Amino acid sequence: MQMEALEAACFPPPFPVNDLLIASDFLYHGSRFPSGQLAVEHQGHVVGFATSMVIAETDWESCESWDKILGDHQLSNHDPNGSTLFGVDICIHPDHRGKNLAKELYQARFNLAKEMNLTRYSTACRLPGLVKYSELSPTQFVEKITSGEIIDLPLTAFLRLGMKFKEVKENFMLDEESRNCSAILEFYL
Repeated sequence: MQMEALEAACFPPPFPVNDLLIASDFLYHGSRFPSGQLAVEHQGHVVGFATSMVIAETDWESCESWDKILGDHQLSNHDPNGSTLFGVDICIHPDHRGKNLAKELYQARFNLAKEMNLTRYSTACRLPGLVKYSELSPTQFVEKITSGEIIDLPLTAFLRLGMKFKEVKENFMLDEESRNCSAILEFYL
């Protein structure tokens, strides 16, 4: 229940409530790929977590949509023989941001991918600031972020971690703020 409440605190409306994970999803994640599920506790409470899965090279190359990569909220497309550690979700409670907890979780993910001898770590990044820039295409928006002209917290943070922008995917997931787009990122090990 703590994880469910934490995710709701991290992704408030207009983020679609149907896309939030629920308690049973977290149980599936832990049973499907225990080493890919990370949590940070403070005084007995979970204040951050990261959910990951391994995907096949073909799934990474096509990267069609959020739903096709995951399979469902239970990560049914997790492929233990895959080549890519895919970051599904990361949440840091708003009261605990700015303490490098997300950076620690990402470093743990990078380390896990290395330990598993995978090709890369990858993720699809929301672009919540895009809604404020209706005059820009999603690609133009990302180009302004990668050049440092605009700061959009999720993508800017990923770039500071050394992740590389691959492409923008339109109609990737339901996300009003991101105009249903995501920036696809990768980190080669």
